[in-house]
Amino acid sequence: MYIDPSDWPAPIGPQGTPQASSPESLRVEIPLDLVQQLIEEGRIGAADLHCLDSGSKRRLQRACLDNCIRDLSHRAQFARAIA
Repeated sequence: MYIDPSDWPAPIGPQGTPQASSPESLRVEIPLDLVQQLIEEGRIGAADLHCLDSGSKRRLQRACLDNCIRDLSHRAQFARAIA
């Protein structure tokens, strides 16, 4: 079973510049609130993202947990409303 390391080193290009790990990958930064919005809308999931440092990984995990909590809360409210 594959286990994601807690902290990945950034791949370095020929002149010391960071590069994507494959031709199909991009190395970008996007605001956490946008990531949360995309997860909430179901456009991306945590499995679609690869954190490059442990701090980002912790923030992504927290965002996913927060999203799950909101989702479960909404489901519980809906279940009570139709009961």
